[in-house]
Amino acid sequence: MLRARGEEVCAWGGAARVDLLDRDAVLEALARDGPRRVFHLAAVGGRRDAVHDPAVVGQNTAMVANLLDGMDASSVLVITGSMAEYGPPPRGGRLRESARCAPTTAYGIGKLAATHYALARGPERGISARVARLFGVYGPGEADGRLFPHLVRALSEGVPVPLSDGRQVRDFIHVDDVCEGLLRLAEIDAPRVLVNLGTGSGVRIRDAAAWTADALGADRALLRFGAAPRSPGDENRLVADVTRLRALLSWVPPQRLRPGMDARELFGG
Repeated sequence: MLRARGEEVCAWGGAARVDLLDRDAVLEALARDGPRRVFHLAAVGGRRDAVHDPAVVGQNTAMVANLLDGMDASSVLVITGSMAEYGPPPRGGRLRESARCAPTTAYGIGKLAATHYALARGPERGISARVARLFGVYGPGEADGRLFPHLVRALSEGVPVPLSDGRQVRDFIHVDDVCEGLLRLAEIDAPRVLVNLGTGSGVRIRDAAAWTADALGADRALLRFGAAPRSPGDENRLVADVTRLRALLSWVPPQRLRPGMDARELFGG
């Protein structure tokens, strides 16, 4: 998307991978590439076996600290935060940036610590820090074990899909809309920003799964709701309050999950 806009891009992946936990390697890479805008998308601790791993907290914060230590003043750091930073939602399940955060997982605590560090330390160094708390991101490039790749693969093969009860409501946002939001966020004039990046529209997981089955021409009976337990900390309802997003960017991404959707277009494949 950046290249399509004529931007010069330095991606620290593949053969050009930079270990963000290696301070010296980060400082060297920043000095070499001299970016004016840095999009920090990396995180650790999202796996089930790391739910209570205390190392995750320090690692997520250290990556941000290393970037800030090597970036030039007057540059911009855009960080992807997480709805996991909030912890249990208030009644109604709509999360707003002003809410008191009480995350219950090491990942949520680590992302929250990284958010606080960036918003405090960045402006001190003359670096504009913007944190976008992402909600339910999906789309091409997702890891195989996540909900939609798992659904598409199993349903395409005619295999039953063990799922939780599916009554959880989530604010799903397509990865293309996340990229658009991050680019828009990088272009505004502000020393520090914290904003939810979601659609503001919740969808039940069981409805999204049923619409996916319909789009693939698969039998809904393959969806075995209740055959699997919920993940730790799996709340009933998590939906972004997008009031601040709309005010900042004059834009809110659409909710693309709906009856009659094109599954291949949304999920890839």
